[in-house]
Amino acid sequence: MEPHDSQTSPARDSMEGSSWVKLCDDFVDLEGQCVLLCELLQTLSRRTIPLEPAGLHGVELLIRQVKQQLTEVKRQLYLQRPD
Repeated sequence: MEPHDSQTSPARDSMEGSSWVKLCDDFVDLEGQCVLLCELLQTLSRRTIPLEPAGLHGVELLIRQVKQQLTEVKRQLYLQRPD
């Protein structure tokens, strides 16, 4: 009979599965933010009128959010790595 430690329990599998689902959801959210940022930057590059301070602030907020989300997804990926 094999030792119990080498087998994964259903509770652990469920916890790991829900963690994986959350990571996938976080990635999809990040992907959407990246697409939005790319479209925004493409539109801004075609403008002849400079961006107003409020618009510039919005772009800076979006960039900060994308960077924070990227850091969090990267952290979650490292947590999912097998030991």
